[in-house]
Order: sequence, then structure tokens, then C-alpha cells
Amino acid sequence: MYDHDFEVDENFDFNFSMNELLNQEVEKRLEAKISGYHSAMEREKMAVQKQYEQERTIRELERKLKEAETTFFKQGADQTKRELMGGFKLGDKVWFIGKKYKTMHCKTCSGKGKLEVRAIAVAEPFQANCPDCQGRAQKSNYEYSVEQGNICEIKVHTWAKEKCFEGTFYIEPTTYKANNSVECKYSSLFHTEEECQQAINGILNA
Repeated sequence: MYDHDFEVDENFDFNFSMNELLNQEVEKRLEAKISGYHSAMEREKMAVQKQYEQERTIRELERKLKEAETTFFKQGADQTKRELMGGFKLGDKVWFIGKKYKTMHCKTCSGKGKLEVRAIAVAEPFQANCPDCQGRAQKSNYEYSVEQGNICEIKVHTWAKEKCFEGTFYIEPTTYKANNSVECKYSSLFHTEEECQQAINGILNA
């Protein structure tokens, strides 16, 4: 068996320390890179999420814009129809003047058709036709009322190369039962009950 004498490296402690320092630096840099990688991944994730939210916002804005265009077009069309039809369109609830033919006894002659007349030139009184009912004993008149209904049909008549037009409205009454719709001109339609009553008062006081 041989005995060997090994020389101790004078730089052993220094090299060991350097290796330790190198290992620590490597670990430090590796940890920094891993941390940087995680930060980059987090930023990428946030960027993707932000892009997704922006795209979703854009789609929502596009949807609202389309709805607004549709609504604007419909409102514009409705407004145009109203302007052409004097402020009315199909389906509107309106007030209109109801007119009923009425026959009653003449008040002047009390329904007799004759009046007793006295004259200086004639000794005895005589009978003459009532001047109000012309001897018919009855008087005919229209009875007007305020009625409500919905516009169910509109017919437009044009002339003068379509430069002039007139609308005829057909109303489905809601204040009384009717088998058929009521035909009305624009002048007999009103937006409120008060306007309709004022028109009737004007007819009666004319």
C-alpha cells in the first residue's frame, strides 16, 4: 500500500466562494427571468382581456347603432305619414263627431202641422200650414255627439298630377257598438275630446 501526499490547493476557499457567488447570481438572474416571464404573461393576459372587452363594446355599439337606425327610420316614416294625413295615422285613437238623424214634433205647431190664423180682413179664424215645418207636423234635424274610436283604414284620393290629395278615414268606434266602421273626413277628426266638443258647439251655434 502506498502512501500519497496530496497538496492542499491554496485557492480552494477562494474558488469555493466564487462558485457560491456564481450560483447565487445564476439563481438570482433565473428568478428575475422567471418573474419577468410571469409579468409578461400577465400583461399579455390583460391585453387579451382588454381587447376582448373592446371588441365586445364595439359589437354592442354596432347593435345599438343598428337599432337606432331602425327606430329613426320607423319614426321618420311615421312622422311623414302623420304630416301627410294631418297628424293622424293607422291605429291612432281619435275623437270624432257622431251624427244621428233625428225626427221630432214641431214645437211651433205642437205637432199639428197647422196654425190658427186671424186676419182683419177675414171675420173667422182659419187654418194655415206651420211656417217652421211646412205643414208636416215634424221637423228633422241632426243630433251631434262626441265619440271615440281607432283609425282602422285610410284611403287617399289624389288629383292634379298627385299634387293634391285628400284622406278619408275609417274609424272603429269604441264608445258604442257598430257593425261597420264610420267614415270621417279630416275635419271631423280630433286629438282630444275637448277639441271635438268645441267643434260641435261651433256647428250648433252657427
